[in-house]
Amino acid sequence: MTVNEADGGVISWQLFDALFEHHFDCLRKMRFFAGTRDQFCNLELLRKVLSHLTAPWDLEIIDGGDHSFNMPKSIGTDPQAIYGRILNKILAWLGE
Repeated sequence: MTVNEADGGVISWQLFDALFEHHFDCLRKMRFFAGTRDQFCNLELLRKVLSHLTAPWDLEIIDGGDHSFNMPKSIGTDPQAIYGRILNKILAWLGE
């Protein structure tokens, strides 16, 4: 059985299990951040992975962010503002 990625690539369930098995057994809440321009993170595949978790989880999408959450210069967003937003989300989440 395979999982089709949005870009047409394929990942086997064996590789899928090997990469994410330790997350499936985790019982603690998890928080994930991903940018919409992240070339290393297929959001469709990430959502499929997260749907298999038994622990509570949250996914925060950084619209326009790449793997480092850098934004295109045309957007004009200061990187420190993005990191501040991420930090505030983490602190609020830890306080829940």
